[in-house]
Amino acid sequence: MKRKMEIIGGIIFVLIGGFVSFDFVKKEINEIVNIFNQKSVKYNYKIIRVVDGDTIEFEANFLPPPLKKTLKLRVDGVDTPEKGHLAECDLERKKAENAKKFTEYHISKAKEINVIIKKWGKYGGRIVGDIEIDGQLLSNMLLYNNHASVYKDGKGKKTNWCKK
Repeated sequence: MKRKMEIIGGIIFVLIGGFVSFDFVKKEINEIVNIFNQKSVKYNYKIIRVVDGDTIEFEANFLPPPLKKTLKLRVDGVDTPEKGHLAECDLERKKAENAKKFTEYHISKAKEINVIIKKWGKYGGRIVGDIEIDGQLLSNMLLYNNHASVYKDGKGKKTNWCKK
């Protein structure tokens, strides 16, 4: 706990001082994530919104000012169809909307939701992890219901949702 507080204090110093690089802040945040992971703690953060089938935004009041008090979490190990202009066809857009509605529905009906933080995402500003909904992982629910395909660590070939 003392180490965690030292790291958080360091982040606040860096943000206030404004003279240390973003890479340093990212390293410190990764250390916090690692401390959290070592304890295998699930967090009961409030879900703000569902961005798409495999991305949610949650309340992160633990972040020091002037940072925004929310973070986006990408569900680890799965890939859902792309929405909007990122979709390659109308079928993919429709499947993306269905995946988003699936995630929204299960989150809205849940009695208990926990955010599981695994690591800092490779694209800045996003956490990688999972959402536990009434004891079930969202990643498994998406896969089981054909709203996602397996996609580990951004490696491998992405699913062509236009042919599937």
